[in-house]
Amino acid sequence: MKRLLLLFLGVVLTACSSAPVEKKETIQTPPPVVRTIKKSTQKTTAAYMTDQENELKHLLNGTAFFITRQNNILTITLSGDAIFAANSYHPTARAETLLKEIASVLSVYDKTRISIIGYTDGMGKPATNQLISEKRAQSVADILKKAAKINSVRLWIEGRGNEKTNESLPRSNGVEIILTPTFIR
Repeated sequence: MKRLLLLFLGVVLTACSSAPVEKKETIQTPPPVVRTIKKSTQKTTAAYMTDQENELKHLLNGTAFFITRQNNILTITLSGDAIFAANSYHPTARAETLLKEIASVLSVYDKTRISIIGYTDGMGKPATNQLISEKRAQSVADILKKAAKINSVRLWIEGRGNEKTNESLPRSNGVEIILTPTFIR
């Protein structure tokens, strides 16, 4: 029975098939666009970050905040008693106003990842310093999200207590906002 079925299927398939179609194989090599796209993206990313840096520098001129750049990564440093009182994670009124202004710039440059890292001066217990640094980073993130409706997917928050720099000096009270470019379409 199975043989008969297979024979029948073979005959039906042979009868249904049409004349053989000639295949012409043509292989075309695509133009080398990868290098062009890479160069263009790098230039565009640099220009994008330069524009953002210039706006932030103009905004932060004459304040306790300052901005630095390493390649295409911008770091806004908020440190000292003008930003947070000792053992506090609530920004001062002036710092909150500046953070809201920074948020308006960050909302325009929406292809930037925002890392917020909190620090303390290291005068208290390590566990307390860690908690305060985390709350400082969170309070800055909350202000940015609320002021300019910045999507929380763009934000990364971390507290580092009284982490020491390469020179083994503790970082001062404050927060760093690190801006890293994502992709440019």
